[in-house]
Amino acid sequence: MTTRIQLLALTIFGNVAIAALFFWLATDQLDGQQKTNLENSALVYQRAWNTASSESYDLSIGMWHPQTGTFENRSIWKSEENFLASPNEAPNVNEDNPLYESFRRGDIESISTITDSLFQLPIDDMTMSAVFVLNASGVLIHCMTAYDGYGIDPCAETAKYNFEQLDIATASGMLSKRRSARVPVKRGILRIDDLSNDEESSLYQALYIALRDDSSKLGTIVLAKNIFEALESFEYEFEIKAALNFDNRTITLNNYYEIDNYSGISDDANIAGEASNSLREYKDTLLVNGTFGATNVSLEASVFGFPLSDFAKGEEALLIVLRDQTELLEAQDKAMGSTFIYGAAVFTVVVLLVIWLVSRIEAAMKDAYDQASTANREIQSSINYAAKLQRALLRAERMPDDFKIDLTWRPRDVVGGDIYVVRTTDNKTVIAVIDCTGHGVPGAFTSVIARAVVDRAIEDDQINTAGEYLSESNRLIKDMLFQNESEEADSDAGFDGTVCILDRQSGCLEFAGANSSLFVVNNNQTKEIKGNKKSVGARRTPNDFEFTTQTIENPCGMFVMLTDGVTDVMNELPRPIAFGRKRLMRLLQSLDTSEPKLVVSKVMDAIDQYKGASPLRDDLTLLAFYIDDTDSVFVSDLATIKGVAG
Repeated sequence: MTTRIQLLALTIFGNVAIAALFFWLATDQLDGQQKTNLENSALVYQRAWNTASSESYDLSIGMWHPQTGTFENRSIWKSEENFLASPNEAPNVNEDNPLYESFRRGDIESISTITDSLFQLPIDDMTMSAVFVLNASGVLIHCMTAYDGYGIDPCAETAKYNFEQLDIATASGMLSKRRSARVPVKRGILRIDDLSNDEESSLYQALYIALRDDSSKLGTIVLAKNIFEALESFEYEFEIKAALNFDNRTITLNNYYEIDNYSGISDDANIAGEASNSLREYKDTLLVNGTFGATNVSLEASVFGFPLSDFAKGEEALLIVLRDQTELLEAQDKAMGSTFIYGAAVFTVVVLLVIWLVSRIEAAMKDAYDQASTANREIQSSINYAAKLQRALLRAERMPDDFKIDLTWRPRDVVGGDIYVVRTTDNKTVIAVIDCTGHGVPGAFTSVIARAVVDRAIEDDQINTAGEYLSESNRLIKDMLFQNESEEADSDAGFDGTVCILDRQSGCLEFAGANSSLFVVNNNQTKEIKGNKKSVGARRTPNDFEFTTQTIENPCGMFVMLTDGVTDVMNELPRPIAFGRKRLMRLLQSLDTSEPKLVVSKVMDAIDQYKGASPLRDDLTLLAFYIDDTDSVFVSDLATIKGVAG
């Protein structure tokens, strides 16, 4: 036996023996390691969330903390210091704090004026979500909000607050006689419910600041920052799906908006329900350890739970993190199981073939590279040609010449899923802006289907209203793609979008929306008209669902239609924030113009500046048209058509 054969035999049998020993040890420890890994992952996600929420707090309401906030903000809470006076004016100005003086007098108007002057800028900048002013009895006397659409408006008449659950008497500084000058503060979680049950509850990080005069309580100012903004960025950064458990119910951010799913878990899965089941199953572990980590078989995902905040009791609000890791765990188990069985045989074959493979691998790699390059060129050429066809179809839309209209269309990839339709007859102009499911090649295929069904709906003489266009498109797509039976459907393709019909005889503008809104700018005011919260063609939209037609009588001003690619543009921050509807509405309100081309240009400039070098997250379409009382758009003064239900 030669030395070469001896070395080869030693290599083979030595590695087989090591693999067998490793398999035996790994099998014995696998269950314990998986449990430890899940528990450690739960702690990692908890620390990551605490860091994210603390950063959101520090950059917003934390800057107003009486002891740890910015230096210029601390003087606001000192009862014997006039924060309105400059250093040069201080000797000649009453040193009493004007805010405290207003509370002592019970002057609600003065309290509101001072509060507005202090917090209007952070409210406008949306670095602070809401401000609440309570009197000594805990009654709300003034409210400010930068309402961002998450749940109920904090200042709504039907809002119900849980102020009483945070006892300000236990706040730091309240019971300390040696620190009588220290302002009592407490940090916690504020929940706002809707008494009418029309809107979801909202959760806020809250800073409670008690104003007192010696031992007497004058009132309380509560500063709040919406938790959902930080939670949406947390989902995006860590590619997870989050669920909140409070008041014995579990919800996700999809209860408020349709947002992208980065976790890898199927969109059709009952995420909230399974998260609640995991919470019930591991509740004892959560109470003992403060966290829990487990594998949910139904979701094929890992589930981690922990308190929403270090400053709230665990039973008040819990954060549940879900991420698709089951495939990794299953792959590890499968690899362990197959190592012992196939390892020796595979290793022996590899050793016997290695010399032969080395001699041929270079040629094989070159051949594979050439084939891949050819295939890539053919695919890219096909996509580029498809893009030319798609742009040609869009350019074929003829714009009306009796009123002003302009638009921009920007796909995320070479081809996109956004389309627009502009059709004019003798008496009507139909304008549609459509966001199809997906983007890139899948979105482009869906856009062909959407274009076909919209054209067919427009050509149908029996369909007259904007809502009927969407309702008929919904039925056509579901019939075409066999999506009426959700269990048998192979796809969930469809679209969101808006349809406007300008009727020249009635002098009215009809609007219908599928998960989309129409923005109206007139007299320096911006109004959002919301459509139905249903997607056209989606499995969750019934086949016979009728979309609502909303009628605008005597339309006048700038009308803006868009896809969510406009508002979903992210900035370049480490924890990116979306451009959002509120920022868009403020921008539109500032554009005092009757030129749609200028509106489109200014909005796109703002978006490009906001996102910087960040890539687009979705296809983007923005369309604006302007109607003036002096435009010769309407052909007669027939009686105004009333609103109809689509």
